[in-house]
Amino acid sequence: MSKLVNAVRRVASGDFAARVHINSRDEIVELGRTFNQMVPELEERVAMKQALDVAMEVQQNLLPKEIPQVNALDIVKEIRRCI
Repeated sequence: MSKLVNAVRRVASGDFAARVHINSRDEIVELGRTFNQMVPELEERVAMKQALDVAMEVQQNLLPKEIPQVNALDIVKEIRRCI
């Protein structure tokens, strides 16, 4: 059980290389296997969230800081001129 606790603490601090190797014949072995399967999936989700956060920041920086003031009639005149 202490191996699992230490591995969980490592993952909580950002160490996604943490794995447990348990040699026993009880349900703790299954818990260890499940932990080892969970960590890469968790790492992938953290990476995806970080990528989405960056994408959101980029998109927000593309938007104007203030609402542009546009005269609707000027747009209509420009469209008519091009037709």
